[in-house]
Amino acid sequence: MNNTKIALVNPPGTYEYIRDYYTSLIAKANYHYPPIDFVWLSASLEGPVKVFDAIAEGLSPEKLLDEAAEFAPTHIFCLVSGLSLEEDLALIKKMKERTNAVIIAMGDICRVAPGIIFSKSPHIDAVLRSFACTDIMGILRNGRPAGQYPPEWVFRSGAESACGELKKESGNIRIGVPKWEIFRLKAYKFPFALNAPVGTILTDYGCPFKCSYCSIGTLGWRVRESDEVIDEIDLLYGLGAREIHFRDQTFGVDKERTMLIMDHLKKKRLTWSCFTRMDIVSEKLLAAMKESGCHTVIFGIESGDYELRHKYGKGIKDDIVIRTLKLCSGMNISTVGTFIIGLPGEGEKEVMKTIEFARTLPLDYASFNIAVPRMGSALRSPDGEGLRTKEDPDIGYNSDAMGFMPREKAIKLASLATRRFYVRPSYIMNRLSKIRSLSVLINEFKIGHNLLFGAYSYKKKS
Repeated sequence: MNNTKIALVNPPGTYEYIRDYYTSLIAKANYHYPPIDFVWLSASLEGPVKVFDAIAEGLSPEKLLDEAAEFAPTHIFCLVSGLSLEEDLALIKKMKERTNAVIIAMGDICRVAPGIIFSKSPHIDAVLRSFACTDIMGILRNGRPAGQYPPEWVFRSGAESACGELKKESGNIRIGVPKWEIFRLKAYKFPFALNAPVGTILTDYGCPFKCSYCSIGTLGWRVRESDEVIDEIDLLYGLGAREIHFRDQTFGVDKERTMLIMDHLKKKRLTWSCFTRMDIVSEKLLAAMKESGCHTVIFGIESGDYELRHKYGKGIKDDIVIRTLKLCSGMNISTVGTFIIGLPGEGEKEVMKTIEFARTLPLDYASFNIAVPRMGSALRSPDGEGLRTKEDPDIGYNSDAMGFMPREKAIKLASLATRRFYVRPSYIMNRLSKIRSLSVLINEFKIGHNLLFGAYSYKKKS
C-alpha cells in the first residue's frame, strides 16, 4: 500500500532565484521555467504529489509553510542552491518543524558537495544528487538498501563518503511521462514565446559537448526515446499548452530522433524554441525546424575572440557564426546570442571585442552574462570552496582567486554591452518593423526594460 504524500518545493527568496538543472542564477528578464529537476522527478512519483513553486507563484515563506502544513506531506523534495543556501536552509528548518516530513535536498551544491549540506543543516534527511534517478519510490518506501549506497543518493547515516560514485553514462534513458498536470503552467513565463501556456521539455540528460564553464557536459549524455517525448508533447497539448521550449543544452544532435519529434510538433501545430550549437545545425535542419513551428533559436556564442572560445570548449569559428545567423534570418527564425563576460584570462580589451562583434551580427537579441564558477564545472574548485553568498549574489567570493574578472568590473562591462547592443537606432527600427500585434509590442518593451534597467542590479523582491 502506498502511504506516501510528496511535496516538491522551490523555496521563496530575496531575489528571483532560478534553481534548475544543477545551476543557480538570478533572473534578469521576464522568464521563469518549471524546475526541470521536478518535471523529470514527477514521472517516477506515485501517490498524492503537489508542487509548491514559491518563486513562480509568488508565495511568501509564511504562505508556503501554511500551505505545506495543510497538505501534510510524508516526504518533501526541496531545491537548494549555492546561491541562496542560507535562505533555503532556514526555510527547511521551519518546514521540518511544521510538517515533520522526511526532507530530501536537491540542486547544484547537493550534487557536488552533499557533505556541506549535512554539516550545515540537521533537518535534511537525504540528498538526491541526480534527478535522472528512476527508482525513487523504492527508496521512499524502503529506505536505503542494506549494505548499498545508490550513487544518486546520500543519507544522513554518514557523511559525504556514505554514497556511491556518480558515473557519466551514455545511451538511452526512459523516465516515463512527467506529471505535468501537477504544475501550474500559467504561472511560468518565457519572454520569447509566441503562444501560451508554454510547456518546457528536456529530451536528453547532460550534453555531448564539454564546455569548461558549464557543468552539464560533466553529466554524460543520455537520450530519451522519441516516442516518450511525443507522449509528453501530447500530454502538454491536452493540458492547453500551445508552445514548447526545449531545455536541451544542444537540441538536434541526433538528427533522426529530432525529425520524428519535429514531425509531431508540425502535426499539432505547436510553436517552439530551443537552445543549440551553430556547428550542429545545417541549412536543411533549420528549414525543417522552421517548417515544424520553430520561431526562436538560442545560440551560445560566448565571446568575440575565437581563441578564447576555443580555450573554453566552444571552438566555433566566426564564419560559421555569421553564416548560421544569416541562414536563420533568411528563414525568419529569430535568434538569441548569449555571451559571457569575465572568464579567466579575459580583460577589458577582449570584452570590448565581444561587444563590437555582437553589434555586427544579425541577432534579434543578445544576452550578456557574467562569468561564474558554476558548481560542477571545470572552472569550479572541486572541493566546494567559494560558495556564492547573498552578499555577492552572482559570483562566488573565491572568483578572483580563480582568475575571474572582478565582479564590479564584470557587471559594469556587461551593462555597457547591453546598452551598446540594444540602444542603436538601426536595431530599434529593425525590431519595430517586425512587431505585428500589441501583445508583442508590450512583451518587447518588458524585455527591453528588464535588460536595460534591471539585469545587473540584483534588486531585492518587494
